Amino acid sequence: MPRSILPLPLILLIVSASLAAGQTPLSATVAEELAGRMPALLDSAGIPGLSIAVLERGRTAWTGAYGVRSTVDRRPVGTETVFEAASLSKPVFAYGLLRLVDRGEFDLDRPLSEYVDMGQFGDDPRMDRITGRQVLTHTSGISGFAEGGKVTLGFDPGTRFRYFGDAWLPLQRAVEAATGEPVHEFLAREVLEPFGMAHSSFVWDDLDGDHATPHDEFGSVMEKRIFAEAHIAATLHTTAADYARFLAAAMDGVGLSPESARAFLTPQVEVAPGVRWGLGVGLQDDTRGRAFWQWGHWFGSKAYMIAYPESGDGLVFLANSDAGLSILDAVLGAALGPDQPGAAWQGYEQFDSPARRVRLELLAALAADVEAGTARMLELERDAPAGALSEAAVNELGYDLLGDDRFDAAIAVFRRNVERFPESANTWDSLGEAYLEAGELEAALENYQRSVELNPANDNGRAAIDRIRQRLAGGS
Repeated sequence: MPRSILPLPLILLIVSASLAAGQTPLSATVAEELAGRMPALLDSAGIPGLSIAVLERGRTAWTGAYGVRSTVDRRPVGTETVFEAASLSKPVFAYGLLRLVDRGEFDLDRPLSEYVDMGQFGDDPRMDRITGRQVLTHTSGISGFAEGGKVTLGFDPGTRFRYFGDAWLPLQRAVEAATGEPVHEFLAREVLEPFGMAHSSFVWDDLDGDHATPHDEFGSVMEKRIFAEAHIAATLHTTAADYARFLAAAMDGVGLSPESARAFLTPQVEVAPGVRWGLGVGLQDDTRGRAFWQWGHWFGSKAYMIAYPESGDGLVFLANSDAGLSILDAVLGAALGPDQPGAAWQGYEQFDSPARRVRLELLAALAADVEAGTARMLELERDAPAGALSEAAVNELGYDLLGDDRFDAAIAVFRRNVERFPESANTWDSLGEAYLEAGELEAALENYQRSVELNPANDNGRAAIDRIRQRLAGGS
């Protein structure tokens, strides 16, 4: 019988038998290093809590829970504490969708417009050409938002890669139209229940209160996201142990046809040296072989997973902090080795980086007083370690402030970046975005126009200019 049409009871039997023997022993040196380093890593990075699971030979070999669920009540993290998985949601959905494809109930190369009215998502006529495959591989062209919440296309579908999580909503609606049910029910039946993910859900479930609370980089509690409706790109809540069960099944292609299992991990688009994208997962080739991976990034919550199907080794960790991925290099290095093209491509600032120390100091200073914080930034331009205030580092600082709705501080930071790097289209684009978010349309228009002058290929800048002109003319 092809794996694609295994009935639910049989999949449950296979997965249950796989887990019945318990965890396999992790090599002592790796377990000792991870267990020994984790408390100090969390303390150094300012991460309140974290849950981690490591796989060896296709089985969960070790799990760990560290820190607290919230800095307010100080309750400890347990192995069944639920975290926000953010974009780790995407591979779970992709896997469930491939089961639907195997049954002939969905075609990845059929335009989504044949399943659902694409006009509800965006006004660009190119939307009607977008396919499910393009969404899974981040080549749909959807890369921004217009007024009223509709999306915009930055390029023709299928012509290049751009990671944009909200591009997945049309695919979600198409799948719901094809199945006739909410996507969270579809995924519970196709993935969560068969793989024994009893503490996981795409819609909010309080789970007796055993859940982690998001925190900013300073350890302050942030608002907990509550989802009554699933979003396949971001709303999975899970535990490290549950997600490890998914990784174990996905590495073996459980429940998929051989063709779909191969396609899941077959490169569809080039992204960067050593980094490509499969059907809903990042792919990397390193000294250990081919791995699939995904990071999770949302305000106050960070996550990462990686798995090597050939050896059955893998790792997942979930953190309740904006600083969660600042320990990524240390954790991956200890568990799987330092050769990690996917992590390198993402470029997350690591906890021991001098640039991070400078950024956190300036975040606090600018949040307290824009003028004093700007003066301190000028001082640090002379005294900070090399690279600590690079164009990219200052841009990240500005977006940190913009994400907290500190518009004056963000504008000051982006303006300084423009002064230092006047020939960079990106600095002008970022300043334009900050002015737009602050409602200063004339200033936003001026900066976006300069960005497009420097980089005529800046399609998102052109789209922003069109939207601003419409607003200035009194349009919607």
